[in-house]
Amino acid sequence: MPTQIITEELPGAKSQRLLDIRDLRVAYNNVEALHDVSLDVMAGETVAIVGESGSGKSTTAQAIISLLTRGGKVTGGEILFAGTDLTTVSTKEMRGIRGRSIGLIPQDPMLSLNAVKRITDQVSEVLRIHTPLNAKQRHERVVELLADAGLRDPEIVAGQYPFQLSGGMRQRVLIASAIACNPRLIIADEPTSALDVTVQRQILDRIERVSAEHGAAVILITHDLGVAADRANRIVVMNKGEVVERGSARQILTQPQADYTKRLVAAAPSMKSLSLIDHDEDEAGISPPEPLVSVQGLRKTFQRPGGEPLTAVDDMSFAIPAGKTLAIVGESGSGKSTTARMMVRLEDIDEGVIRLGGEVISAVSGAKLRRMRKRFQMVYQDPFGSLNPRWTIGGILEEPLRLHNIVPRSQRRARVRELLELVSLPASFEFRRPRQLSGGQRQRVAIARALSVEPELVVCDEPVSALDVSVQAQILELLVRLQEERGLTYLFISHDLAVVRQIAHNVIIMQKGQVVERGNTSEIFDNPREEYTKELLAAIPGSRIEQETLPHF
Repeated sequence: MPTQIITEELPGAKSQRLLDIRDLRVAYNNVEALHDVSLDVMAGETVAIVGESGSGKSTTAQAIISLLTRGGKVTGGEILFAGTDLTTVSTKEMRGIRGRSIGLIPQDPMLSLNAVKRITDQVSEVLRIHTPLNAKQRHERVVELLADAGLRDPEIVAGQYPFQLSGGMRQRVLIASAIACNPRLIIADEPTSALDVTVQRQILDRIERVSAEHGAAVILITHDLGVAADRANRIVVMNKGEVVERGSARQILTQPQADYTKRLVAAAPSMKSLSLIDHDEDEAGISPPEPLVSVQGLRKTFQRPGGEPLTAVDDMSFAIPAGKTLAIVGESGSGKSTTARMMVRLEDIDEGVIRLGGEVISAVSGAKLRRMRKRFQMVYQDPFGSLNPRWTIGGILEEPLRLHNIVPRSQRRARVRELLELVSLPASFEFRRPRQLSGGQRQRVAIARALSVEPELVVCDEPVSALDVSVQAQILELLVRLQEERGLTYLFISHDLAVVRQIAHNVIIMQKGQVVERGNTSEIFDNPREEYTKELLAAIPGSRIEQETLPHF
C-alpha cells in the first residue's frame, strides 16, 4: 500500500530527497493559482518558501497535504513524498499520512485550536488516530510533547483551554501536535507572523531543535526574508504562483538574480541597515526643538477578575519634539499599546499628565475632548477592522471632515480626493469599499483619515505589522514623506526593532509596564545598556547573517 511505503523509515542521509514536487499546477474554480511549481526537500534539511501574499507559497503547502481550500484542485504535476505521488493516493490514505508522516504547524493558533476543548484532548487526537496508545498513555504522551515543545508546567497546560494561554503558548501547542508522531516532514506555515520577536525566536528555535533531534525535514513558509535567512538551508522565492528563484540562503540574500527577489531583499527591514530618516540631527551639540508632547507620571491599572490588580503602565514619562518620531518598543503585555490608547484618550488615565502644545489634554472630557480630538489621531494595526466595511472610502474619509467641520459641505468631495492623492491612491477609490482594497491600500486610507483633520500628533499602533514586507516599506516611506512635508509628530508603537530603526528618531524600551531604556535610535542600536534591550536586538530576524554585507537595490 502507498501508506506503507511512505511511513517506513529512510536511512536518514541528508542527501536523500524526501520531497520532490514536479511541475505542480493548482487551480481555484478553474483559475490557475500555481503554474508549474517545482522544488525539492532533502531529508533533515530546512527549505524556506518566501513571497508576498498571493505568491502561492501557502497554496503549495496546502497542496502537499491535500488541504486546499474550497474550490482548489491539483490540475497537473506530481508531489513525490518518499517516492509516492501524493496526488494519486486516496482520501483515506492521505488521512494516514497527515499527522503521522507529515506534520503541519499552521499560522493562526486561535483558528486552529478548538476553543471549547482542553489542550490534552486536542493534542491527543493525532495520537488516537495514528497510534495504539490508550487514553492514559495518550495523556502521558501529551504532557511529554508539551514539555518537548518548550511549555513550562506541561501538566497544567494540558488541562487548560486555548483562551487561557498566550499566543506563544498556543503556538507551542500546535508544535506539540505536529511532532506527536515524529513525522519525517514538518510544514510550518507562517508559524510566527503574529508573535513578538523574542517569542518568534523561541518558537523557531524549538522547531529547529525538534528537527535536529528527530531528523525531520522542514518546509518553512514565510514572508520574512530575515526569518528565512536565519533558519533555512535553501530558499525558494515565489511570485504570482511561480518559482522565480531558488538557491542557498546566502546566495539568495547576497546575490539575488531575479528583480522580484532584489525588491524583497531591499524592502525587508530586518535585512537592511539604512534608515529612512537622518539620525545625525539627533547627535549631541544640536539643540532639539521644543517638545510638542510632554507626558509625566502616566499610570494605568486594570482589575483582573478574581486576581490582583495589573499595573499596565507604571510612572511613564517622555517628551516628543515637534516634527519627530518617538517609538515605544516592547513585547505583548509591555504596556505600549495601553500608553498609545491613553495618549488619544481612548483609555482612562489613573495618574499622570499629558500635554499637547503646552495644553493639558489628560483632564479634559465631554464636548471639549471631542473638539480637541482633531489635534491627535490614531492609525491602528488592523486597517480592515478599523474601517467600516459598509461605507465607501469616500464616506470614510468624509466623516471626520463633517464631524469636525473642517471644510464646507460643498468642498468635502474635493477634499476627499486631495486626501487620496496625498497617500498616493487614485481618486476613483472614493467609490470603493474596504473589501475591494489590499491591506496596504486600506492602511493608506487609514492614514488619510487620520490626516484629514490636520492633527499635530499621530499615534501609530503597530501600523505595518499586518503587511507584507514590500507593502510595509511603502507605508513607512509614506509616513516619513508626510512627516517631512507636514511637520507631523509621531508616537510609533511597535514590537519590531527592525522597523523602528528605519523610522524613529528616539526609542523607549518598555517591559512589564515600565521604561527599561531610552535614547536616540543610534544609541539604542549601537550601544544598548540593558539586557532586555540586547535580547530584543538579538531576536531581530536576520541577525544570524548580520555580518554579511547585503546589497541595496
